[in-house]
Amino acid sequence: MAISQNITISQIAEHAKVSTATASRVINNPGSVKEETRNRVLQAMKDLNCQIKRSNNKILLASFTDFVNPFYSECIVGMQNAARRRNYQLFLQQINNADDPASYSFLINSKLYQGVIFCHSIPRGETLDSIRMKYPIVMCSQYNEEADVPHVIIDDY
Repeated sequence: MAISQNITISQIAEHAKVSTATASRVINNPGSVKEETRNRVLQAMKDLNCQIKRSNNKILLASFTDFVNPFYSECIVGMQNAARRRNYQLFLQQINNADDPASYSFLINSKLYQGVIFCHSIPRGETLDSIRMKYPIVMCSQYNEEADVPHVIIDDY
């Protein structure tokens, strides 16, 4: 998927008077949003001259800060099994500095993936907006309310 490079998802959300997460859901999974809301976001995109192009690749990216943590082994097995059941391939990557926006340039410039699972913190602001404009994002075992992205976390119960 690609959208006009000059418009951010935050601008679309602001124009449509919805959250960035809602705008992202409209772009990446329109069936998960009420029709009225979806129409407002689509109209905002039209007003801002945005176009969406989706890739047909069935590839997901799972990003980790390291592969040494035994907890990640369990996550990888679960992700891999879920991806296979849906005929997706799961690519793994290790990112050295999760707080450095430059670490995400390969992802922002890529058109390979259908979605990204982050198992580490992600930078907010323009970097997050750029990633969110291209891919559905899920945070796994990490969550920050300010990032406003779907997440799967342990409830320690």
